[in-house]
Amino acid sequence: MDSNMEKHMESMTKSIIILSEQVVIMTRTMNKISVKLNTLQPMLRYVGTMDESMANMVQSMAHMDKMMTRMDISMAHMDKSIWNMDQSIGSMDKSIVTMDESMQNMDQSMRIMTAATDQLRRDLTIMNRSISNFARPASFVNSFMPW
Repeated sequence: MDSNMEKHMESMTKSIIILSEQVVIMTRTMNKISVKLNTLQPMLRYVGTMDESMANMVQSMAHMDKMMTRMDISMAHMDKSIWNMDQSIGSMDKSIVTMDESMQNMDQSMRIMTAATDQLRRDLTIMNRSISNFARPASFVNSFMPW
């Protein structure tokens, strides 16, 4: 036997006690982990539900992306239509200006025609008076002429 064996035995005993304490601590820790692992199953169900929800969200986002693309195309068509409408309104503005000028010319022509018609009325009135004045002296002939 070794003479230093007693010292080594004492050291070995201390190490075994420490090891035993560490095993107790490890056992408690493993029990805690075991309890936490028991709650893992319900959590996995929630994770599955979350995974389905995320898949639905991805699908909805893809649908929204398609809708946004269609909306962009529609906006481009609308922009072109508005541009065409703007061009048409510009042409209508020019036509209205031309029509306004024509109406002003027509108004001026109507004023000239009205003045000419008034002058004709005056001339006819004067002519009527002249004929009346001319016909009166001849009315004495009616008394002995048989017409």
